[in-house]
Amino acid sequence: VALEKRNKSHGKREVIQIMTTEEKIKASLIAQLKAQNKYTDYCIDMVNTYMTHWKLKEALAKDIEENGLRVNIRSGNGFITAKPNNSIADIQKTTSIMLSILDKMGLKEPVLESSADDYL
Repeated sequence: VALEKRNKSHGKREVIQIMTTEEKIKASLIAQLKAQNKYTDYCIDMVNTYMTHWKLKEALAKDIEENGLRVNIRSGNGFITAKPNNSIADIQKTTSIMLSILDKMGLKEPVLESSADDYL
């Protein structure tokens, strides 16, 4: 996301890049790869896989927030019953996969505001 802002001292317009959380996480992981000299096509693909799981985790968390721990489901015979929200088990599995990806690649959890020296 780019924002345009006027510099008060010079009156010139500047374009400022604002990164989304998703972009910051991906950038953090890529910075770790570069710092560890692991910037390869395979590792970039694994970062993209991690980000796919991150988006899924966010969607599952939103579902839990909106629908709660239990959801009402109409059974085949027309009765409404409360069942556990499947997103709870799914978010646990997704988070486990995300941590496994980081572990196998030798990466730390993404750092949103930091320098590359923190990854060494």
